Amino acid sequence: MFCWGCPRPVVAEAIHLLDIPQETVLDSLVHGVRAGQPEAAHYVERDVKHGAVASAFNRYHHESLVRGSQRWKDQVREASAQKRGPSGLTPLHCACANPNPSALRQLFSVCPNPSVADDEQRKLAHYAAAAKGVEPLR
Repeated sequence: MFCWGCPRPVVAEAIHLLDIPQETVLDSLVHGVRAGQPEAAHYVERDVKHGAVASAFNRYHHESLVRGSQRWKDQVREASAQKRGPSGLTPLHCACANPNPSALRQLFSVCPNPSVADDEQRKLAHYAAAAKGVEPLR
């Protein structure tokens, strides 16, 4: 488990130097999203893109963690919005943890199901409640 308050380069370097197993990295990414730290999880995922980490997330998992107000140029497919990553994490869960709701709105337009649950039965509202701000809950 990583210290999500640590500077991003320290966490990324520790992963490489300590040869942390891929499963531990994936578990930590999921915990970061659940703890309302989607941007920190994004940077770890981006910096450690190899092995299991690289194949566990699709583009929408990745972009939902740091999505600004811009829209995706292509149409999001329902299957992409519901792709299950580690611990059942979907792009919808990642977007709910992001305080900017634009990605959530776009993903929700193709998959309007608020009861999507991860492997531990945490629903979208659980992730939105951990976000910094109330926008995802609305």
